[in-house]
Amino acid sequence: MFRSKHRPQADAEVEISVSDETVDLVKRLESDMRGLREMLSDISDTVGVILDRIDSEVAVAVNRVIAESGARTMPPAERKRHLPPPPNGDDGQRSRSSPFTRSPRPEQIEWLEKVLADHSWHNANGIAREHAVDEPHFRYMKRAVGARLREMHEEGLVERRDSRERGAMFEYRIPR
Repeated sequence: MFRSKHRPQADAEVEISVSDETVDLVKRLESDMRGLREMLSDISDTVGVILDRIDSEVAVAVNRVIAESGARTMPPAERKRHLPPPPNGDDGQRSRSSPFTRSPRPEQIEWLEKVLADHSWHNANGIAREHAVDEPHFRYMKRAVGARLREMHEEGLVERRDSRERGAMFEYRIPR
């Protein structure tokens, strides 16, 4: 039963019948879909086995080369942390020092204009790194600041150039 969203026809019932040939085609499609699902499951299992074997063979080959060459391995480099980790017992109520948390757009733009007031080139990563209180806040800010700077560029409020700093695509400044 199909119903129209228009009021005068809302109570009208329509019965649609299809030919036996169409019903047979739909049943065959359902059967084919079941077969495809089984095949995909088998393929997925096979890919998993292949990847496990490749991992083990690569590890064996690497260990053999290291043993033959007498090279010493170094432990993985520890990731540099520029900001302290979030405090323990964090209940999600950290204080954030930037206006990018639950602030209206005009307030965010005003804050960015103050940051960019020196007319030098800045990128979203640098601004976020300077004003974030911890690593999660930095990750949030670099995206939020980048999005707002992109909007400001589209509105002609800031100039943009390709960034010379690794990890940042563009740098922005207020036009002189």
